Amino acid sequence: MRFLMLVLLIGLSACKFNARPVANLTFSTFQKVHAGYMIEFYSDIDIDSLFASAHTRKVVAKKLICALEDDRDFSVEHNMARFFRGGVEFQEAVLEKSRQKYRYLSDGIFYLSFDNGSQVTKLTEDEVVSLLSNKKEIECKVIMTIFLSRPYYSATMKISAEKISDLLKAAKE
Repeated sequence: MRFLMLVLLIGLSACKFNARPVANLTFSTFQKVHAGYMIEFYSDIDIDSLFASAHTRKVVAKKLICALEDDRDFSVEHNMARFFRGGVEFQEAVLEKSRQKYRYLSDGIFYLSFDNGSQVTKLTEDEVVSLLSNKKEIECKVIMTIFLSRPYYSATMKISAEKISDLLKAAKE
């Protein structure tokens, strides 16, 4: 029984979440690239370094998720119906007004999810424009899943829905 308790205690401590600072994100640009879209943004902290130490857990996935509808549940267990999802790549550190900020790119696609997230399909540009037509902004977060730990969530970044709609309309002309 003591052995079982010890194993349980070690397992729980391995899954313990070490508090990390929450990254504040700032939208920069949105553009159409190849078969997808690129969102450029800045973070006030280097999110890549949050879990970089050899003594911390490893990052399994790092992505930017944007809610296209009113569903803003970004938890990894939840499946949004319509969303943007893209991987996140560090580009460079930039010194601005004596403050360091970090530039990232997310190359992704707009999706429609169904069957409780078990299947996804790409949304067309017309569908995205229609979804965004009555919205002022969309909300996005960087989400990192960490091996044997709870996920990491950035603060919410807001993007003008009008900027995205205008670019998608222009891309069709």
